[in-house]
Amino acid sequence: MQLAEEILLRLIVYPFCAFIFYLSWEMTFEPTHYPLEINNFKAKFYGPIGLIFSLIYPVTDILIGLKKLFKKNDNLK
Repeated sequence: MQLAEEILLRLIVYPFCAFIFYLSWEMTFEPTHYPLEINNFKAKFYGPIGLIFSLIYPVTDILIGLKKLFKKNDNLK
């Protein structure tokens, strides 16, 4: 993938992940009190799952970038 495509992808995906993180945070810690108790349970259950999934791409992307950077620096020695 070209560098410009990677940057464009990150410019789109990172804000989306941040938005999903925000929504999941609200579901987990500030749930709306729904008339049915099952909906409160769903918000408390799916909120942490959304938090985990919203962090998977950014964290792995940063780790891969750091791994490439360290590998590149090792090859220069």
